[in-house]
Amino acid sequence: MLFTAGSRLKSVLQLCFVVLITCGLWLTIALPVQAASPEQPKIEATEKPAVDAPALPKFLTLEALPEGFVNATPEETQSCQMAGEVTAFLLKREEQPVELICTTSFSLAAATENPEQAEAIRKIYDAILKNPQTLVDQAKAMGVKDVKVLKRLQGIGEVATGFSKTEPGIGQTDVLLFRRSDFINSVLIRYEVDHLPILPLRSIARQVDQQVSQYIESSAKPAIPVPPAQE
Repeated sequence: MLFTAGSRLKSVLQLCFVVLITCGLWLTIALPVQAASPEQPKIEATEKPAVDAPALPKFLTLEALPEGFVNATPEETQSCQMAGEVTAFLLKREEQPVELICTTSFSLAAATENPEQAEAIRKIYDAILKNPQTLVDQAKAMGVKDVKVLKRLQGIGEVATGFSKTEPGIGQTDVLLFRRSDFINSVLIRYEVDHLPILPLRSIARQVDQQVSQYIESSAKPAIPVPPAQE
């Protein structure tokens, strides 16, 4: 049986795995940026480390999913164990959860109004995604074993990486992280071991990436001026 819907992950190892993979960016934001690389100049944090960026739309909606999925309750969403504003959906069979989908997106504009700091964060995150084995090694050092790096992620974001882990009593968890422009995105699915997910991870990530790209394009277009009303 899959994880218990609405409960937090009970395995410390699984929790460490998900937090390590999906929250790496949030840790880099909280830590001094200069720690990313000894070759990079020290960047002092601004007095306002975050700005009031506009709320992002949901880049994955229930309408885009196969029939049977429902919006997860706040309690069920806690099972995602992801940082930020999480959108979650659940598929049940005979009242038992069989697939969980979680997504979250974050704009660097919400992290800092300092362009140099934003660029440093972007470089840190790209370095993480381009070296997934480093995360796997860190996970092993924390006692998290059997983490697999996902392949064939071409066409998702500008840079992407993914991981998979199976744990008894929880199921199989697949995580994909990617960056598109200044948007950092995470997609997580959890499903029954030895079963194929109804909607594969890569398919969900491509949907999210497409919506993010459309949002970026529409945000870049200048507003159409409204002609003055005729008197």
